[in-house]
Amino acid sequence: MEKMKKLSTLLFFGLFITLLPAQESEDALRLYIDCSFCSQDYLRQHLPYLEYVRSRQMADVHLIASQWPTAARGKEVRYELIGQDRFSGLKDSLSFVLPLGTSENEQNERLTAELETALIPFLAQTNYRKFLSFSYHPEEKGGASVADPWKNWVFTLSASGRYRKEASFRSSNLRSTVTIRKVTPELRLQSYNYLGLNESLFNTEDSQVRSISRELYSSNVAIKSISDHWSYGGEVEFRSSWFDNLKFQNRYWLALEYNLFPYSESSRRQLRITPELGYDYRHYNDTTIYNRIREGFLALDLQAALEMKEQWGEASTYIEVVSFLNDPARYQLNLWAGVSLNLFQGLTLNLDCDASLIRNQVGLPQAGLTREEVLLQQRQQATNFRLSTSLGFSYTFGSIYNNVVNPRFGY
Repeated sequence: MEKMKKLSTLLFFGLFITLLPAQESEDALRLYIDCSFCSQDYLRQHLPYLEYVRSRQMADVHLIASQWPTAARGKEVRYELIGQDRFSGLKDSLSFVLPLGTSENEQNERLTAELETALIPFLAQTNYRKFLSFSYHPEEKGGASVADPWKNWVFTLSASGRYRKEASFRSSNLRSTVTIRKVTPELRLQSYNYLGLNESLFNTEDSQVRSISRELYSSNVAIKSISDHWSYGGEVEFRSSWFDNLKFQNRYWLALEYNLFPYSESSRRQLRITPELGYDYRHYNDTTIYNRIREGFLALDLQAALEMKEQWGEASTYIEVVSFLNDPARYQLNLWAGVSLNLFQGLTLNLDCDASLIRNQVGLPQAGLTREEVLLQQRQQATNFRLSTSLGFSYTFGSIYNNVVNPRFGY
């Protein structure tokens, strides 16, 4: 009888200890992570007390993460946390910077630490609040500010080459870029310069076909902030392209931009309207179909762009109209739209479309194109439109809770 009492007592305490974590687990925060650059495995390993659900409709908290490049080529990350169900009406946000050179492990550590901090208002309303602690480590006073000998200027150099050879084919390409920028809250100066050289050689039974393309491009931009919604600027462009029959092209632009949303919200949403006025001068490699070897145009470029990242998904669209003022019949209309929709639990729809109505191909060569140039797409061909589109969806179902990380075989 005594043994039975002891066994009953052990079973009672064993059941109590088992139920305690289960009760806490039932109150665990259900988090949906809407972050394309976060490591889900790292978060699960280092924040194991959270429940990571596969759909925002199942979550207590929806995390929307976005990032934006900084002037020094780092990343400014912004977290938006939106409470749902029992946390309905509770929202929080924070932003932080990942400097250039941050390793992948350092990035994961910072993303995780900042997320844990951002979740405190939500965790404080669960049973997990008893495990929370707070410590404050103030910065040492009297430290001298760091002097910047570069005065906010950042330089980026890159170069790459590739060579491939087979029995009847060989190809080589070389690409290099030089980027110089200075960015402050009031001013943005940027110079982007690109050189591309490509050559391919095809051997057939009775002939040899060579494909060569060269492109040189330079863009120099100055933008001045007026307010949290307005800015103005200018751009000088130079371009040389065998594909587009351009010996060289010079373009000069003045532009004004209005953003419906404050620039401080640019990582989440933007609606920009930008009119540009410029002069476009071209010197062609070959005489054009309009019997010109060089010509110039006054041009008007009107652009509108919308970018949004919300709980229901992401959407972006871009509309541009370019017209030659001294020849209004020559114009081009460009439209791009892309959307990723969280339709309902587990189902995501991805759609994008890119379309152009083209009436400004003034640089086509008068002599026409050879068969090789057409087949190898060495030079631009006459067309009055371009269209491309893609459609896809994904559907996830099954267990809404799965915090297990198993990296074996690289999965």
